[in-house]
Amino acid sequence: MFFQMLFKPALILTTFCLPLVCAPALAQDRPVDPLWAMLELVPQDTIDSHNGLIEIEFGDAEVIAPLAALSQVQGLISLDASALAAGRSLPADIMQDVALADPDELFASVGLRHQDFRQTLAIRSLPSQIMMMRLSGEALDNVYGVLHGRGYEPDLLSGLPVLWSGEQDNGIDFDALDPTNPFGGRLGRSARLGFGADVLLYSPAWPEITRALSAGPVLAESVVVEAIMSALNDVIEAPASMSRAYLILTPDASDRPTDLATELGLSVPGQLLAIAVTDIANGTTESGALTLVLAPGSDAEAVATRMRENWDDVADPITGQPYSAGWDIAPQITAHTGEVPAVSLLMAGSWGEDGAMDNQAYLRLLRLVHFQALGPLVD
Repeated sequence: MFFQMLFKPALILTTFCLPLVCAPALAQDRPVDPLWAMLELVPQDTIDSHNGLIEIEFGDAEVIAPLAALSQVQGLISLDASALAAGRSLPADIMQDVALADPDELFASVGLRHQDFRQTLAIRSLPSQIMMMRLSGEALDNVYGVLHGRGYEPDLLSGLPVLWSGEQDNGIDFDALDPTNPFGGRLGRSARLGFGADVLLYSPAWPEITRALSAGPVLAESVVVEAIMSALNDVIEAPASMSRAYLILTPDASDRPTDLATELGLSVPGQLLAIAVTDIANGTTESGALTLVLAPGSDAEAVATRMRENWDDVADPITGQPYSAGWDIAPQITAHTGEVPAVSLLMAGSWGEDGAMDNQAYLRLLRLVHFQALGPLVD
């Protein structure tokens, strides 16, 4: 199923009102299915991966919302539950702006309410980037109406209704700064938005929108994505759900000018094809999972064995303490054999005093990636 199949040609009236178009609901038989379904809609060449690496952020407000509501009822959070769910489902650079936005100001800025957010997928290899949002109800009509009313220009692209602002791709206009606008407003970026079914596309440049509407192999068909999904299906047990994910991929067709293993502090170049950190929710239990996709021919069991040994005995470069410091439960480390082998590490925990405000296991694993602190654990 290709991305363009989701977008049905729509008749745009002279007032440029966008009619509602019904779209099929997401299948959610497996915890990874909401992410998988969105990756099925994105052609692999949507992002110009000039450095050979692609970053992906995914968030599921529908998973987070009931947990946030429970936290609010229990008095663990002061933030409105729908605002927390919306914020945690968005990319890191805009999540706080949206979560803390005054509801009336958010709607006046872009026509969105906190409860409109469902799933969000952001993909980038800077400066190339695109964001795809699944929204609820009449949210697409509201966004279109508000932004058009604020001067965004209407057009059609491959039969898809679009709005745009800013003449230059990737342009910045400091007079357009608006932190409540998740479509580039934080930096005053140019905006190109595509509207279809229950999905909204945003990019600061036209080429990404155009490529997103093209035919071709999709990200869900990438061998590294398939390896990540297979590993996560093995370690996430129902009724747990995946609320957030952060991935770094080496595209299948990339000549890999940037080596992912080296970038993340591992000592063996070429050892690593992809990495994923996932936020897993199951009531008041929360877990974080780290998945390493290894080069074909790698010994996944040997890597898993080293990680089990190093967890207690080797110092985390960030803290200077063993990786196990601060965690009472040993992680579940699993080798996944196959044509493209992988290793996963699952850290379990329970709600802290902040309830569903955040997942400390997920944040701990994310820091290991961002601060290039995986080498001593994996090598």
